[in-house]
This record gives sequence, C-alpha cells and structure tokens, in this order.
Amino acid sequence: MDQKMLLHLYNAVLENIDAGVHAVDLEGKTIIYNRKMREIEGMELEDLLDKNIMDVFQFYDEESTLLKVLRTKKPECNRRQKYINIKGEEINTINDSHPVFHNGEIIGAIEIAKDVTRLEQVVQNHLQRDIQIGCAFLDLAGEHPEFVSAVHQAKKMAGTTFPVLISGEAGTGKETFAHCIHHDSEVSGKPFYLLSCISYENRQLEEMLFGMRDGGILNDPNIGTIFFDELTALSIPLQQRLLHIIRDRKQSSEKALPRLIFATCLDPIDAAADGKLMKNLYYELAGAAIFIPALKSRLEDVPLLAHQFLNEYNELLGASVQSISNGVFELFSQYEWPGNVRELKYVIESAIKNADDAKQLAVSHLPSLFRKKTFEKADALLVQRGKDIKPFDEYMTEAEVYYLQKALKLHDHNITKTAESLKMSRQNLQYRIRKLGLLDKKKKS
Repeated sequence: MDQKMLLHLYNAVLENIDAGVHAVDLEGKTIIYNRKMREIEGMELEDLLDKNIMDVFQFYDEESTLLKVLRTKKPECNRRQKYINIKGEEINTINDSHPVFHNGEIIGAIEIAKDVTRLEQVVQNHLQRDIQIGCAFLDLAGEHPEFVSAVHQAKKMAGTTFPVLISGEAGTGKETFAHCIHHDSEVSGKPFYLLSCISYENRQLEEMLFGMRDGGILNDPNIGTIFFDELTALSIPLQQRLLHIIRDRKQSSEKALPRLIFATCLDPIDAAADGKLMKNLYYELAGAAIFIPALKSRLEDVPLLAHQFLNEYNELLGASVQSISNGVFELFSQYEWPGNVRELKYVIESAIKNADDAKQLAVSHLPSLFRKKTFEKADALLVQRGKDIKPFDEYMTEAEVYYLQKALKLHDHNITKTAESLKMSRQNLQYRIRKLGLLDKKKKS
C-alpha cells in the first residue's frame, strides 16, 4: 500500500472513531482535530488552524493537559479537564495526553478525549428535580435600560402561568432568569427541572417529554417548572407537539401541570426565518418573550457584577479580597466578553484564587489567557499604510511613552509594582518617567 492510500486510511480511522483526537506541534498549534473532537468542543478546524490552543480556550486550571505534556514530556492519563470555548460554552472531558517523539526529540503532543459534558448535564437534570434552587430578582445586577427592561418583563411573567421564551447569547444568564421566574411564581415550592435539549437525541427527548406509560415530565404534577435550554435543538415535529400542548393548556383549568420556560441563544426571529424554530410556536411565545442583552452592550454594568461576584466568591472560597483595582476595571472596559456574564464570573473566581492574601485584585491576579487577550486588544503603535514612516528614534520614543503610561495605569501609578512588572529597577523607571515627562502628562490628565 503506497503512502497516499495509507494516509487516506489513517484519516478515515480518525474521522470515524468515537473518541476525540487532538494533536498539536511544539508551539501548541493544532495539526490534527478529528470529527468527534469537533463535536465535543463545538468547534471547526478553521477555528483552531494556525492558532495556539490557549488563544481559543480558557482553562479553569490555567493549563491544558496538551500543553502540560509538551512542557513536561510526560504523559497525563485519565485527567479530568473543564474549560470554555470561544463561544462561551463550558466543556468537560476526561483526557489521555501523550508526548510524541521522533529520533529522541519531542515533536508535539496528542490527546484522546472522552466527552463527559452531557453526562454531567444528565446528572444535573435529575439532581435539580429534588433540590430547590432559589434565586431572587434582587440578585440580578444591572442598570442598563435593556437589562432593566428584561428584569421588569420577567417579574411580570412570574405572576402568570404563561409559557416564557428567553433569548440571549451564551452566558448572558438565561437560566438565572428562569430560576428567578420560578422562585417568584406560585410553583416555587416544587422542583425546577433543567432540560438541556442539546444533550439528547430527539428520540430520547420525545420519551422524556411525553413518556411511554406515565405521560412524561410534561404531565408530572411533582415538577414546578421545566426549563428547556436551547429550544431550537428540538426537531420541528417535537416543537409541533409542544405547540399543541401549549394551546390545549390555554383551554384547561388544570393548575398542577409544570410551567414551561424556553431559552435560545439565537435571535428567535432569525431562527424562525431559518426554519430552526417553528413560526407558529414563536408566535405563541412572542407575547411572553424576554431578551437579555450581551455584556459587551452594557459594559457599565461590569463593575456592579464584578463586585457581586467578588462578594460571592469571598464567601465561597473563604477569601477576604476587599476591592478591585482601577487597572483591572480598565481591562474589563476594553474587553468584548464573548462568554458574557459567565465569563466575567469565571475571571473573578480565578483572580480570587490567584490573589492569595492580597486585599485588592490586581491585573497580575487575572487569568493568564484573559490578560493575553486584553493586551492584544489594546491600541497598538503600528505603521499605517498610506502614511509616511516616522524616524526610528521618534517612533521608539512614542512607543516607550505609550508602554510606560499603560504599565503605570495598570498598576495605579505604583512605582514599585510597575518596575517589578517591567523587570527594571525603581531608579531606572523613575529616570525614564522624568526624562519622558510622564509626571506632567499624569497631572494634565
């Protein structure tokens, strides 16, 4: 068998095995990423091509098992890993990761992953049938008009029995809103049931919803609220059956049936136009629709949320961080928050864990990937096409002024901390500040 046929055979094996396979080179860039791994992580090869995996994923433990294997040159087997993809979705895997050697030299690493995300969601679903999860509207922090409007609409819906449709990007807090509606409704004494529609095949969903003998969870009087996470993952026939049930309940006086709350990450109007959401079902739910804005469109709410999470994790982790530095908030204001509120919560949690005994969260406490991304987003001094190139000395002086100003601001103009971060002496930094007139610039600003 020639090499071309052999390579084709290898590719066929990789694409068809029921395990995720991800291989990287010495720089941590993806070279193999099979079909199952794309399914597990909800990504495409184009999302990772020519990128270091730390540019694409956020890891709770700060280091991916693949990169650890590259660094240590030792295998990591049966390792649990939890991380977030660029869409803000959480992924849980169990990995076997191995270094790859050629002629005694390491050339990369390969990881074989098992998806446990769905398993955890199934366990969570059934746990939430028995555990009352409380959440009050008072816990929803935000002053942006669109967010305030969403909270107001949710409060109105809590006082009714209407089915509700909540839309918003991943991580904006759709499940939290659903919990609040449940908590303030007349069924608050019964369990809240989370049904992740994307975690099951439609055949399984049909059996769970409508049942074979007992009528399924839709007719279970012991459930208070059923929260359908990602409605558009349901097939159109299942959506049709739900529509019939919703319409039938309008005519019924039965109050013991579970309340229905639906959520989607898609714009419901676009989803209906694209055939992912049945139009008649959307029209039925549109009167009780709630839209939660993305965090990037309400950046003024970030400090409120950050302080809320600070207090929450201080209590959970037994920490005593009292404040958040201006430098941290400056980075927060420059970031677009693709993972929304969930990502902000993760960043604060990680920062508190990194803060040790510090009383204030500083930029150095933030997760390394977050710092990398925000610094890359910062304004850069680049040569622009169509403009004259400045003399080298002038350009370097401007670059030095810009960089020192940025570093000083991130450390609240603390000379010692700024000098340490720049790996220079206090005296050298003070000399450069005087030479470049940065003290005068600070007074003017």
